Amino acid sequence: MGLFNEEEPPNYASLRQQDFDWHDWIYRESRRRLACQVFCLDMAGCVFRSRAPALSPLSFKVLLPSYESAWQAKSKSECWHQLRATSQPLTVSYAFSRLWGAAADNFVGLEVSGYGMFTLIEGLHGCIFNMTREEMLFATWEDNTAPSTNLFQTTAATMVKQLQSSLTAETIDAIADGFIGTYGGKTFTRLNSALNAWRQCWQSRVFRDLQNDGNNFLCDPLPFWHLAKLLLMLRLARVAGAEEPMLALLKVRHGPMWDRSFAQDGVLSWLRRLWPSRGEDTAFETSEYAGSETNCVESLLTVLLRPT
Repeated sequence: MGLFNEEEPPNYASLRQQDFDWHDWIYRESRRRLACQVFCLDMAGCVFRSRAPALSPLSFKVLLPSYESAWQAKSKSECWHQLRATSQPLTVSYAFSRLWGAAADNFVGLEVSGYGMFTLIEGLHGCIFNMTREEMLFATWEDNTAPSTNLFQTTAATMVKQLQSSLTAETIDAIADGFIGTYGGKTFTRLNSALNAWRQCWQSRVFRDLQNDGNNFLCDPLPFWHLAKLLLMLRLARVAGAEEPMLALLKVRHGPMWDRSFAQDGVLSWLRRLWPSRGEDTAFETSEYAGSETNCVESLLTVLLRPT
């Protein structure tokens, strides 16, 4: 069985305990988690290295990871009960297509594990990169819907300065929808709608791994959602022609390794500021990885998200 092969979603609600093969489930769940980790690292490349992803969430038919309560179960019986008590698993492609087709007034939420929600927000990061690349920026609107250039530039510059002075989740919540809704055009508006659908799912979850929520980035992906909103706003500000220093990090795509490392560290610093519980005393600055030209995304994230 290939790592990315499509699976038929199991129906745990009708599965009897005596028919449940716990060891086979562990094997299959391990493969799903590994496949989703590969997918997330591919998407992270576009966030931290400005590298186009090789995979697409719309065609990634691997099942999303199960809830941590089942994954961390100590016995067959406990795992079986947890699987029956939580929602049935969905594939990445199906869940993502639901988010992608969401409309603000009729979207019905999804029940997905914390790890699954992290996988989906990483997929949205990949879409933001692919659909707002530099060569596509000026094909965002129909000719008759483009905003007034002067007003757009002024608003974008003001917005970026506000973010530079107060880069918090609360600031992003307050200004993102208004700015994107007014100036975004079809591409940015659709991406923003998908992000809002993700947030709705996260807030309205019925099944939660309460003992794991907030303990690590796989179970607490909300900072990555705020980072996605931030990047969407900044890319739209670039369309306006804004030249604030904060936007310089988005221009580094094929430059020298040092420039790309600088841009990567800059995006990581934004993520840290959107994760207030990590504070300023994180080990990131003193880590062996900090400032390295040869570090990899996963190593930086490991340090960034190390428990305090």
